[in-house]
Amino acid sequence: MAILISTSMYHSGNFKNILHFADKYKGKVGVEIFPRFDEPEFEKVLKECIPGLKKVPISIHEPSFEIEHTADTNSSEHKKTIHRLSSMIKYASVLGCRYIVYHHNNCTIPENKREEYLKTAQDNLYEVTQLLLPYGISVAIENTGIAAKNTMLLNEKEFIEMCRESVCGVVIDLGHINTNGWNMKNVISSLKDKIISYHVHNNYGKDDEHNRIFDGTLDFNEFVRYYKKFTPGADIVIEYSEKLADKEDEICEDIDYIIEAVKGSKKALA
Repeated sequence: MAILISTSMYHSGNFKNILHFADKYKGKVGVEIFPRFDEPEFEKVLKECIPGLKKVPISIHEPSFEIEHTADTNSSEHKKTIHRLSSMIKYASVLGCRYIVYHHNNCTIPENKREEYLKTAQDNLYEVTQLLLPYGISVAIENTGIAAKNTMLLNEKEFIEMCRESVCGVVIDLGHINTNGWNMKNVISSLKDKIISYHVHNNYGKDDEHNRIFDGTLDFNEFVRYYKKFTPGADIVIEYSEKLADKEDEICEDIDYIIEAVKGSKKALA
């Protein structure tokens, strides 16, 4: 397993700050890259960071505000999605990416389009896995969407059933579990053989706030118990919001807590 920090809290101007964690933890804490290809300077900054990023475990998250997998294959949105994926794959290959995180959707879901959107997203999932196959990079499906905002394509039962049938791994986002009222133990125990990573952050059950692990109503220590029991080899990705981008000391406190909390897991950091 590995502990990683998501770059979701950074823009191009402060992206290089992610390397502070790599330096502080001597390469034992990795990075989940959240690409911002919509920012003209992003690729230049990313290229400059490659030497440092090569020293740590790497995963990549699809840029959720630019990719839409419910879009029909003939649409401009789909063409843009494939273009962005191609850019991601280039860097994933260079950096030895562990996996790429897949969102079935990032848009609102009209009730009369739900089945159609799901079928298109599943077709696109297959297309993505085939694009990555030559590079030996796997795809991990995330439980995405917020029910209150009508962006949740699959409910708890449907998500579990879909993941069990998929050849892909699974990323469980704890914040989404909390905002959607899912049963954390049920999800983790049901998918224990599929889960390869967690996005850890907290909220107060309404908005997807991406707060620190103890700033919210989700019981993080309860998660640690389930993690150690069911999925001790899974990665843990700290995925915080932009409001914490300059709070490196606080983030390090959370990293240190997680390292100490999972010491009893079966697999050491690697």
